[in-house]
Amino acid sequence: MTLPCLKNLKNYQNNYYSVLMQIPGFKESALVIEDFLKQIIAEGDFYIKVPTKVLPLILECGYLKNAVQAGKTASGGGPATRIKSTEFMFGCSQNELTKPDYPRFGYLSSSDPKINMLMTYDMSYQYGDATIKLKKDNLFDRTTLTIGTSLDFMSFAYLIPTLLTDPKATCIFGVATHLASGKDAAPYGPGNIKNYLFIADKIKDGTINKNNFYNIDELLGDKNPLLRFFELQFHGDIKLCDFERIDYMEDPDEEVIKGFEAKGIPVVEQSII
Repeated sequence: MTLPCLKNLKNYQNNYYSVLMQIPGFKESALVIEDFLKQIIAEGDFYIKVPTKVLPLILECGYLKNAVQAGKTASGGGPATRIKSTEFMFGCSQNELTKPDYPRFGYLSSSDPKINMLMTYDMSYQYGDATIKLKKDNLFDRTTLTIGTSLDFMSFAYLIPTLLTDPKATCIFGVATHLASGKDAAPYGPGNIKNYLFIADKIKDGTINKNNFYNIDELLGDKNPLLRFFELQFHGDIKLCDFERIDYMEDPDEEVIKGFEAKGIPVVEQSII
């Protein structure tokens, strides 16, 4: 069964892709970027950051809530912004979605938990200091990706996430999606493909590759503040059975640790020192 957020995505993305293909330079950049995406998707693992204080709530309810269910977000704008961004990003209508249908957000990073903690330490201030590593195989077919955040600077109106099963270079801030979808024009104009060209050049010259992609903020972020991480959007429920491990810097309650470990989920202290 196709998940509600994803049922229109393929056609929505194809229409947008055909618009991008008409722009000189996009096709060549897309070939480079899409090959790179295939490599990092194969190499990387799936993570979500949460505040340590919410771990008892997750253990109690048995699943991860999305922003609409929780009624709050780590980013500005609250759930209303996530509702709006979901419509733009996936070509769906909020009238077709229930609260559980909205995506949960995480990121693609190194498969090594220690390296992941080191590379994403700055994210802890905004998203939380506990890191949940998810079971990639459980979620792969219902996960989408953007290169960089989908929310800052209204990025969601200028990209369409790509399915991991068929990576497409529509997942980068560039051209307003209303050109393909018929939505009202976004306020900052039609955009361009400079970010596609920039990323493709950095892939070609080896600045960023499958062995260091998780360090994108340091490698490319000074040139473009949107390029902080590879954002993942998880569709459908994420239950405790989808957790591989939990890494923390601030000690959870001992009973919480025991509760997760009783369900087969290791809870491990990590230090960035």
